[in-house]
Amino acid sequence: MIPNKTRYNLLKQVLSKAIPILAFTFLISGCMNVQVEMGRKVNPSNIESALRLKESTQDEVKSLLGTHDGVGVYVSPITGKFYTMWTYFFAEGSTSELNDVNLFVYFDRNVYEGFLWFSNNLKKPGSIKAK
Repeated sequence: MIPNKTRYNLLKQVLSKAIPILAFTFLISGCMNVQVEMGRKVNPSNIESALRLKESTQDEVKSLLGTHDGVGVYVSPITGKFYTMWTYFFAEGSTSELNDVNLFVYFDRNVYEGFLWFSNNLKKPGSIKAK
């Protein structure tokens, strides 16, 4: 067992080096504004005009939006029916103000059943447009 005085000296030594390093790190990170872009831009407004509900296929969705970022399962709370769910994500901005778009596209087997999207851009909802 380490005597209390030795523990105190060891802790004092570690903290005397760690605190200035941590303070410098926080100071630098607070002054920096890093530009960020993640994912691929998708435009949810294209979906309504390009796809037909209960007719379009997964291939048509893929040709319109590109390869999805993820796949999941959605269970309807009303009917209990299972749907395949493709997810798309895009974010751009800076570390101080990041805007993102989340898009979920639903399928019953291979047939398009609908979509849901949302953005955190409160100034201009839906303003992140595809190139």
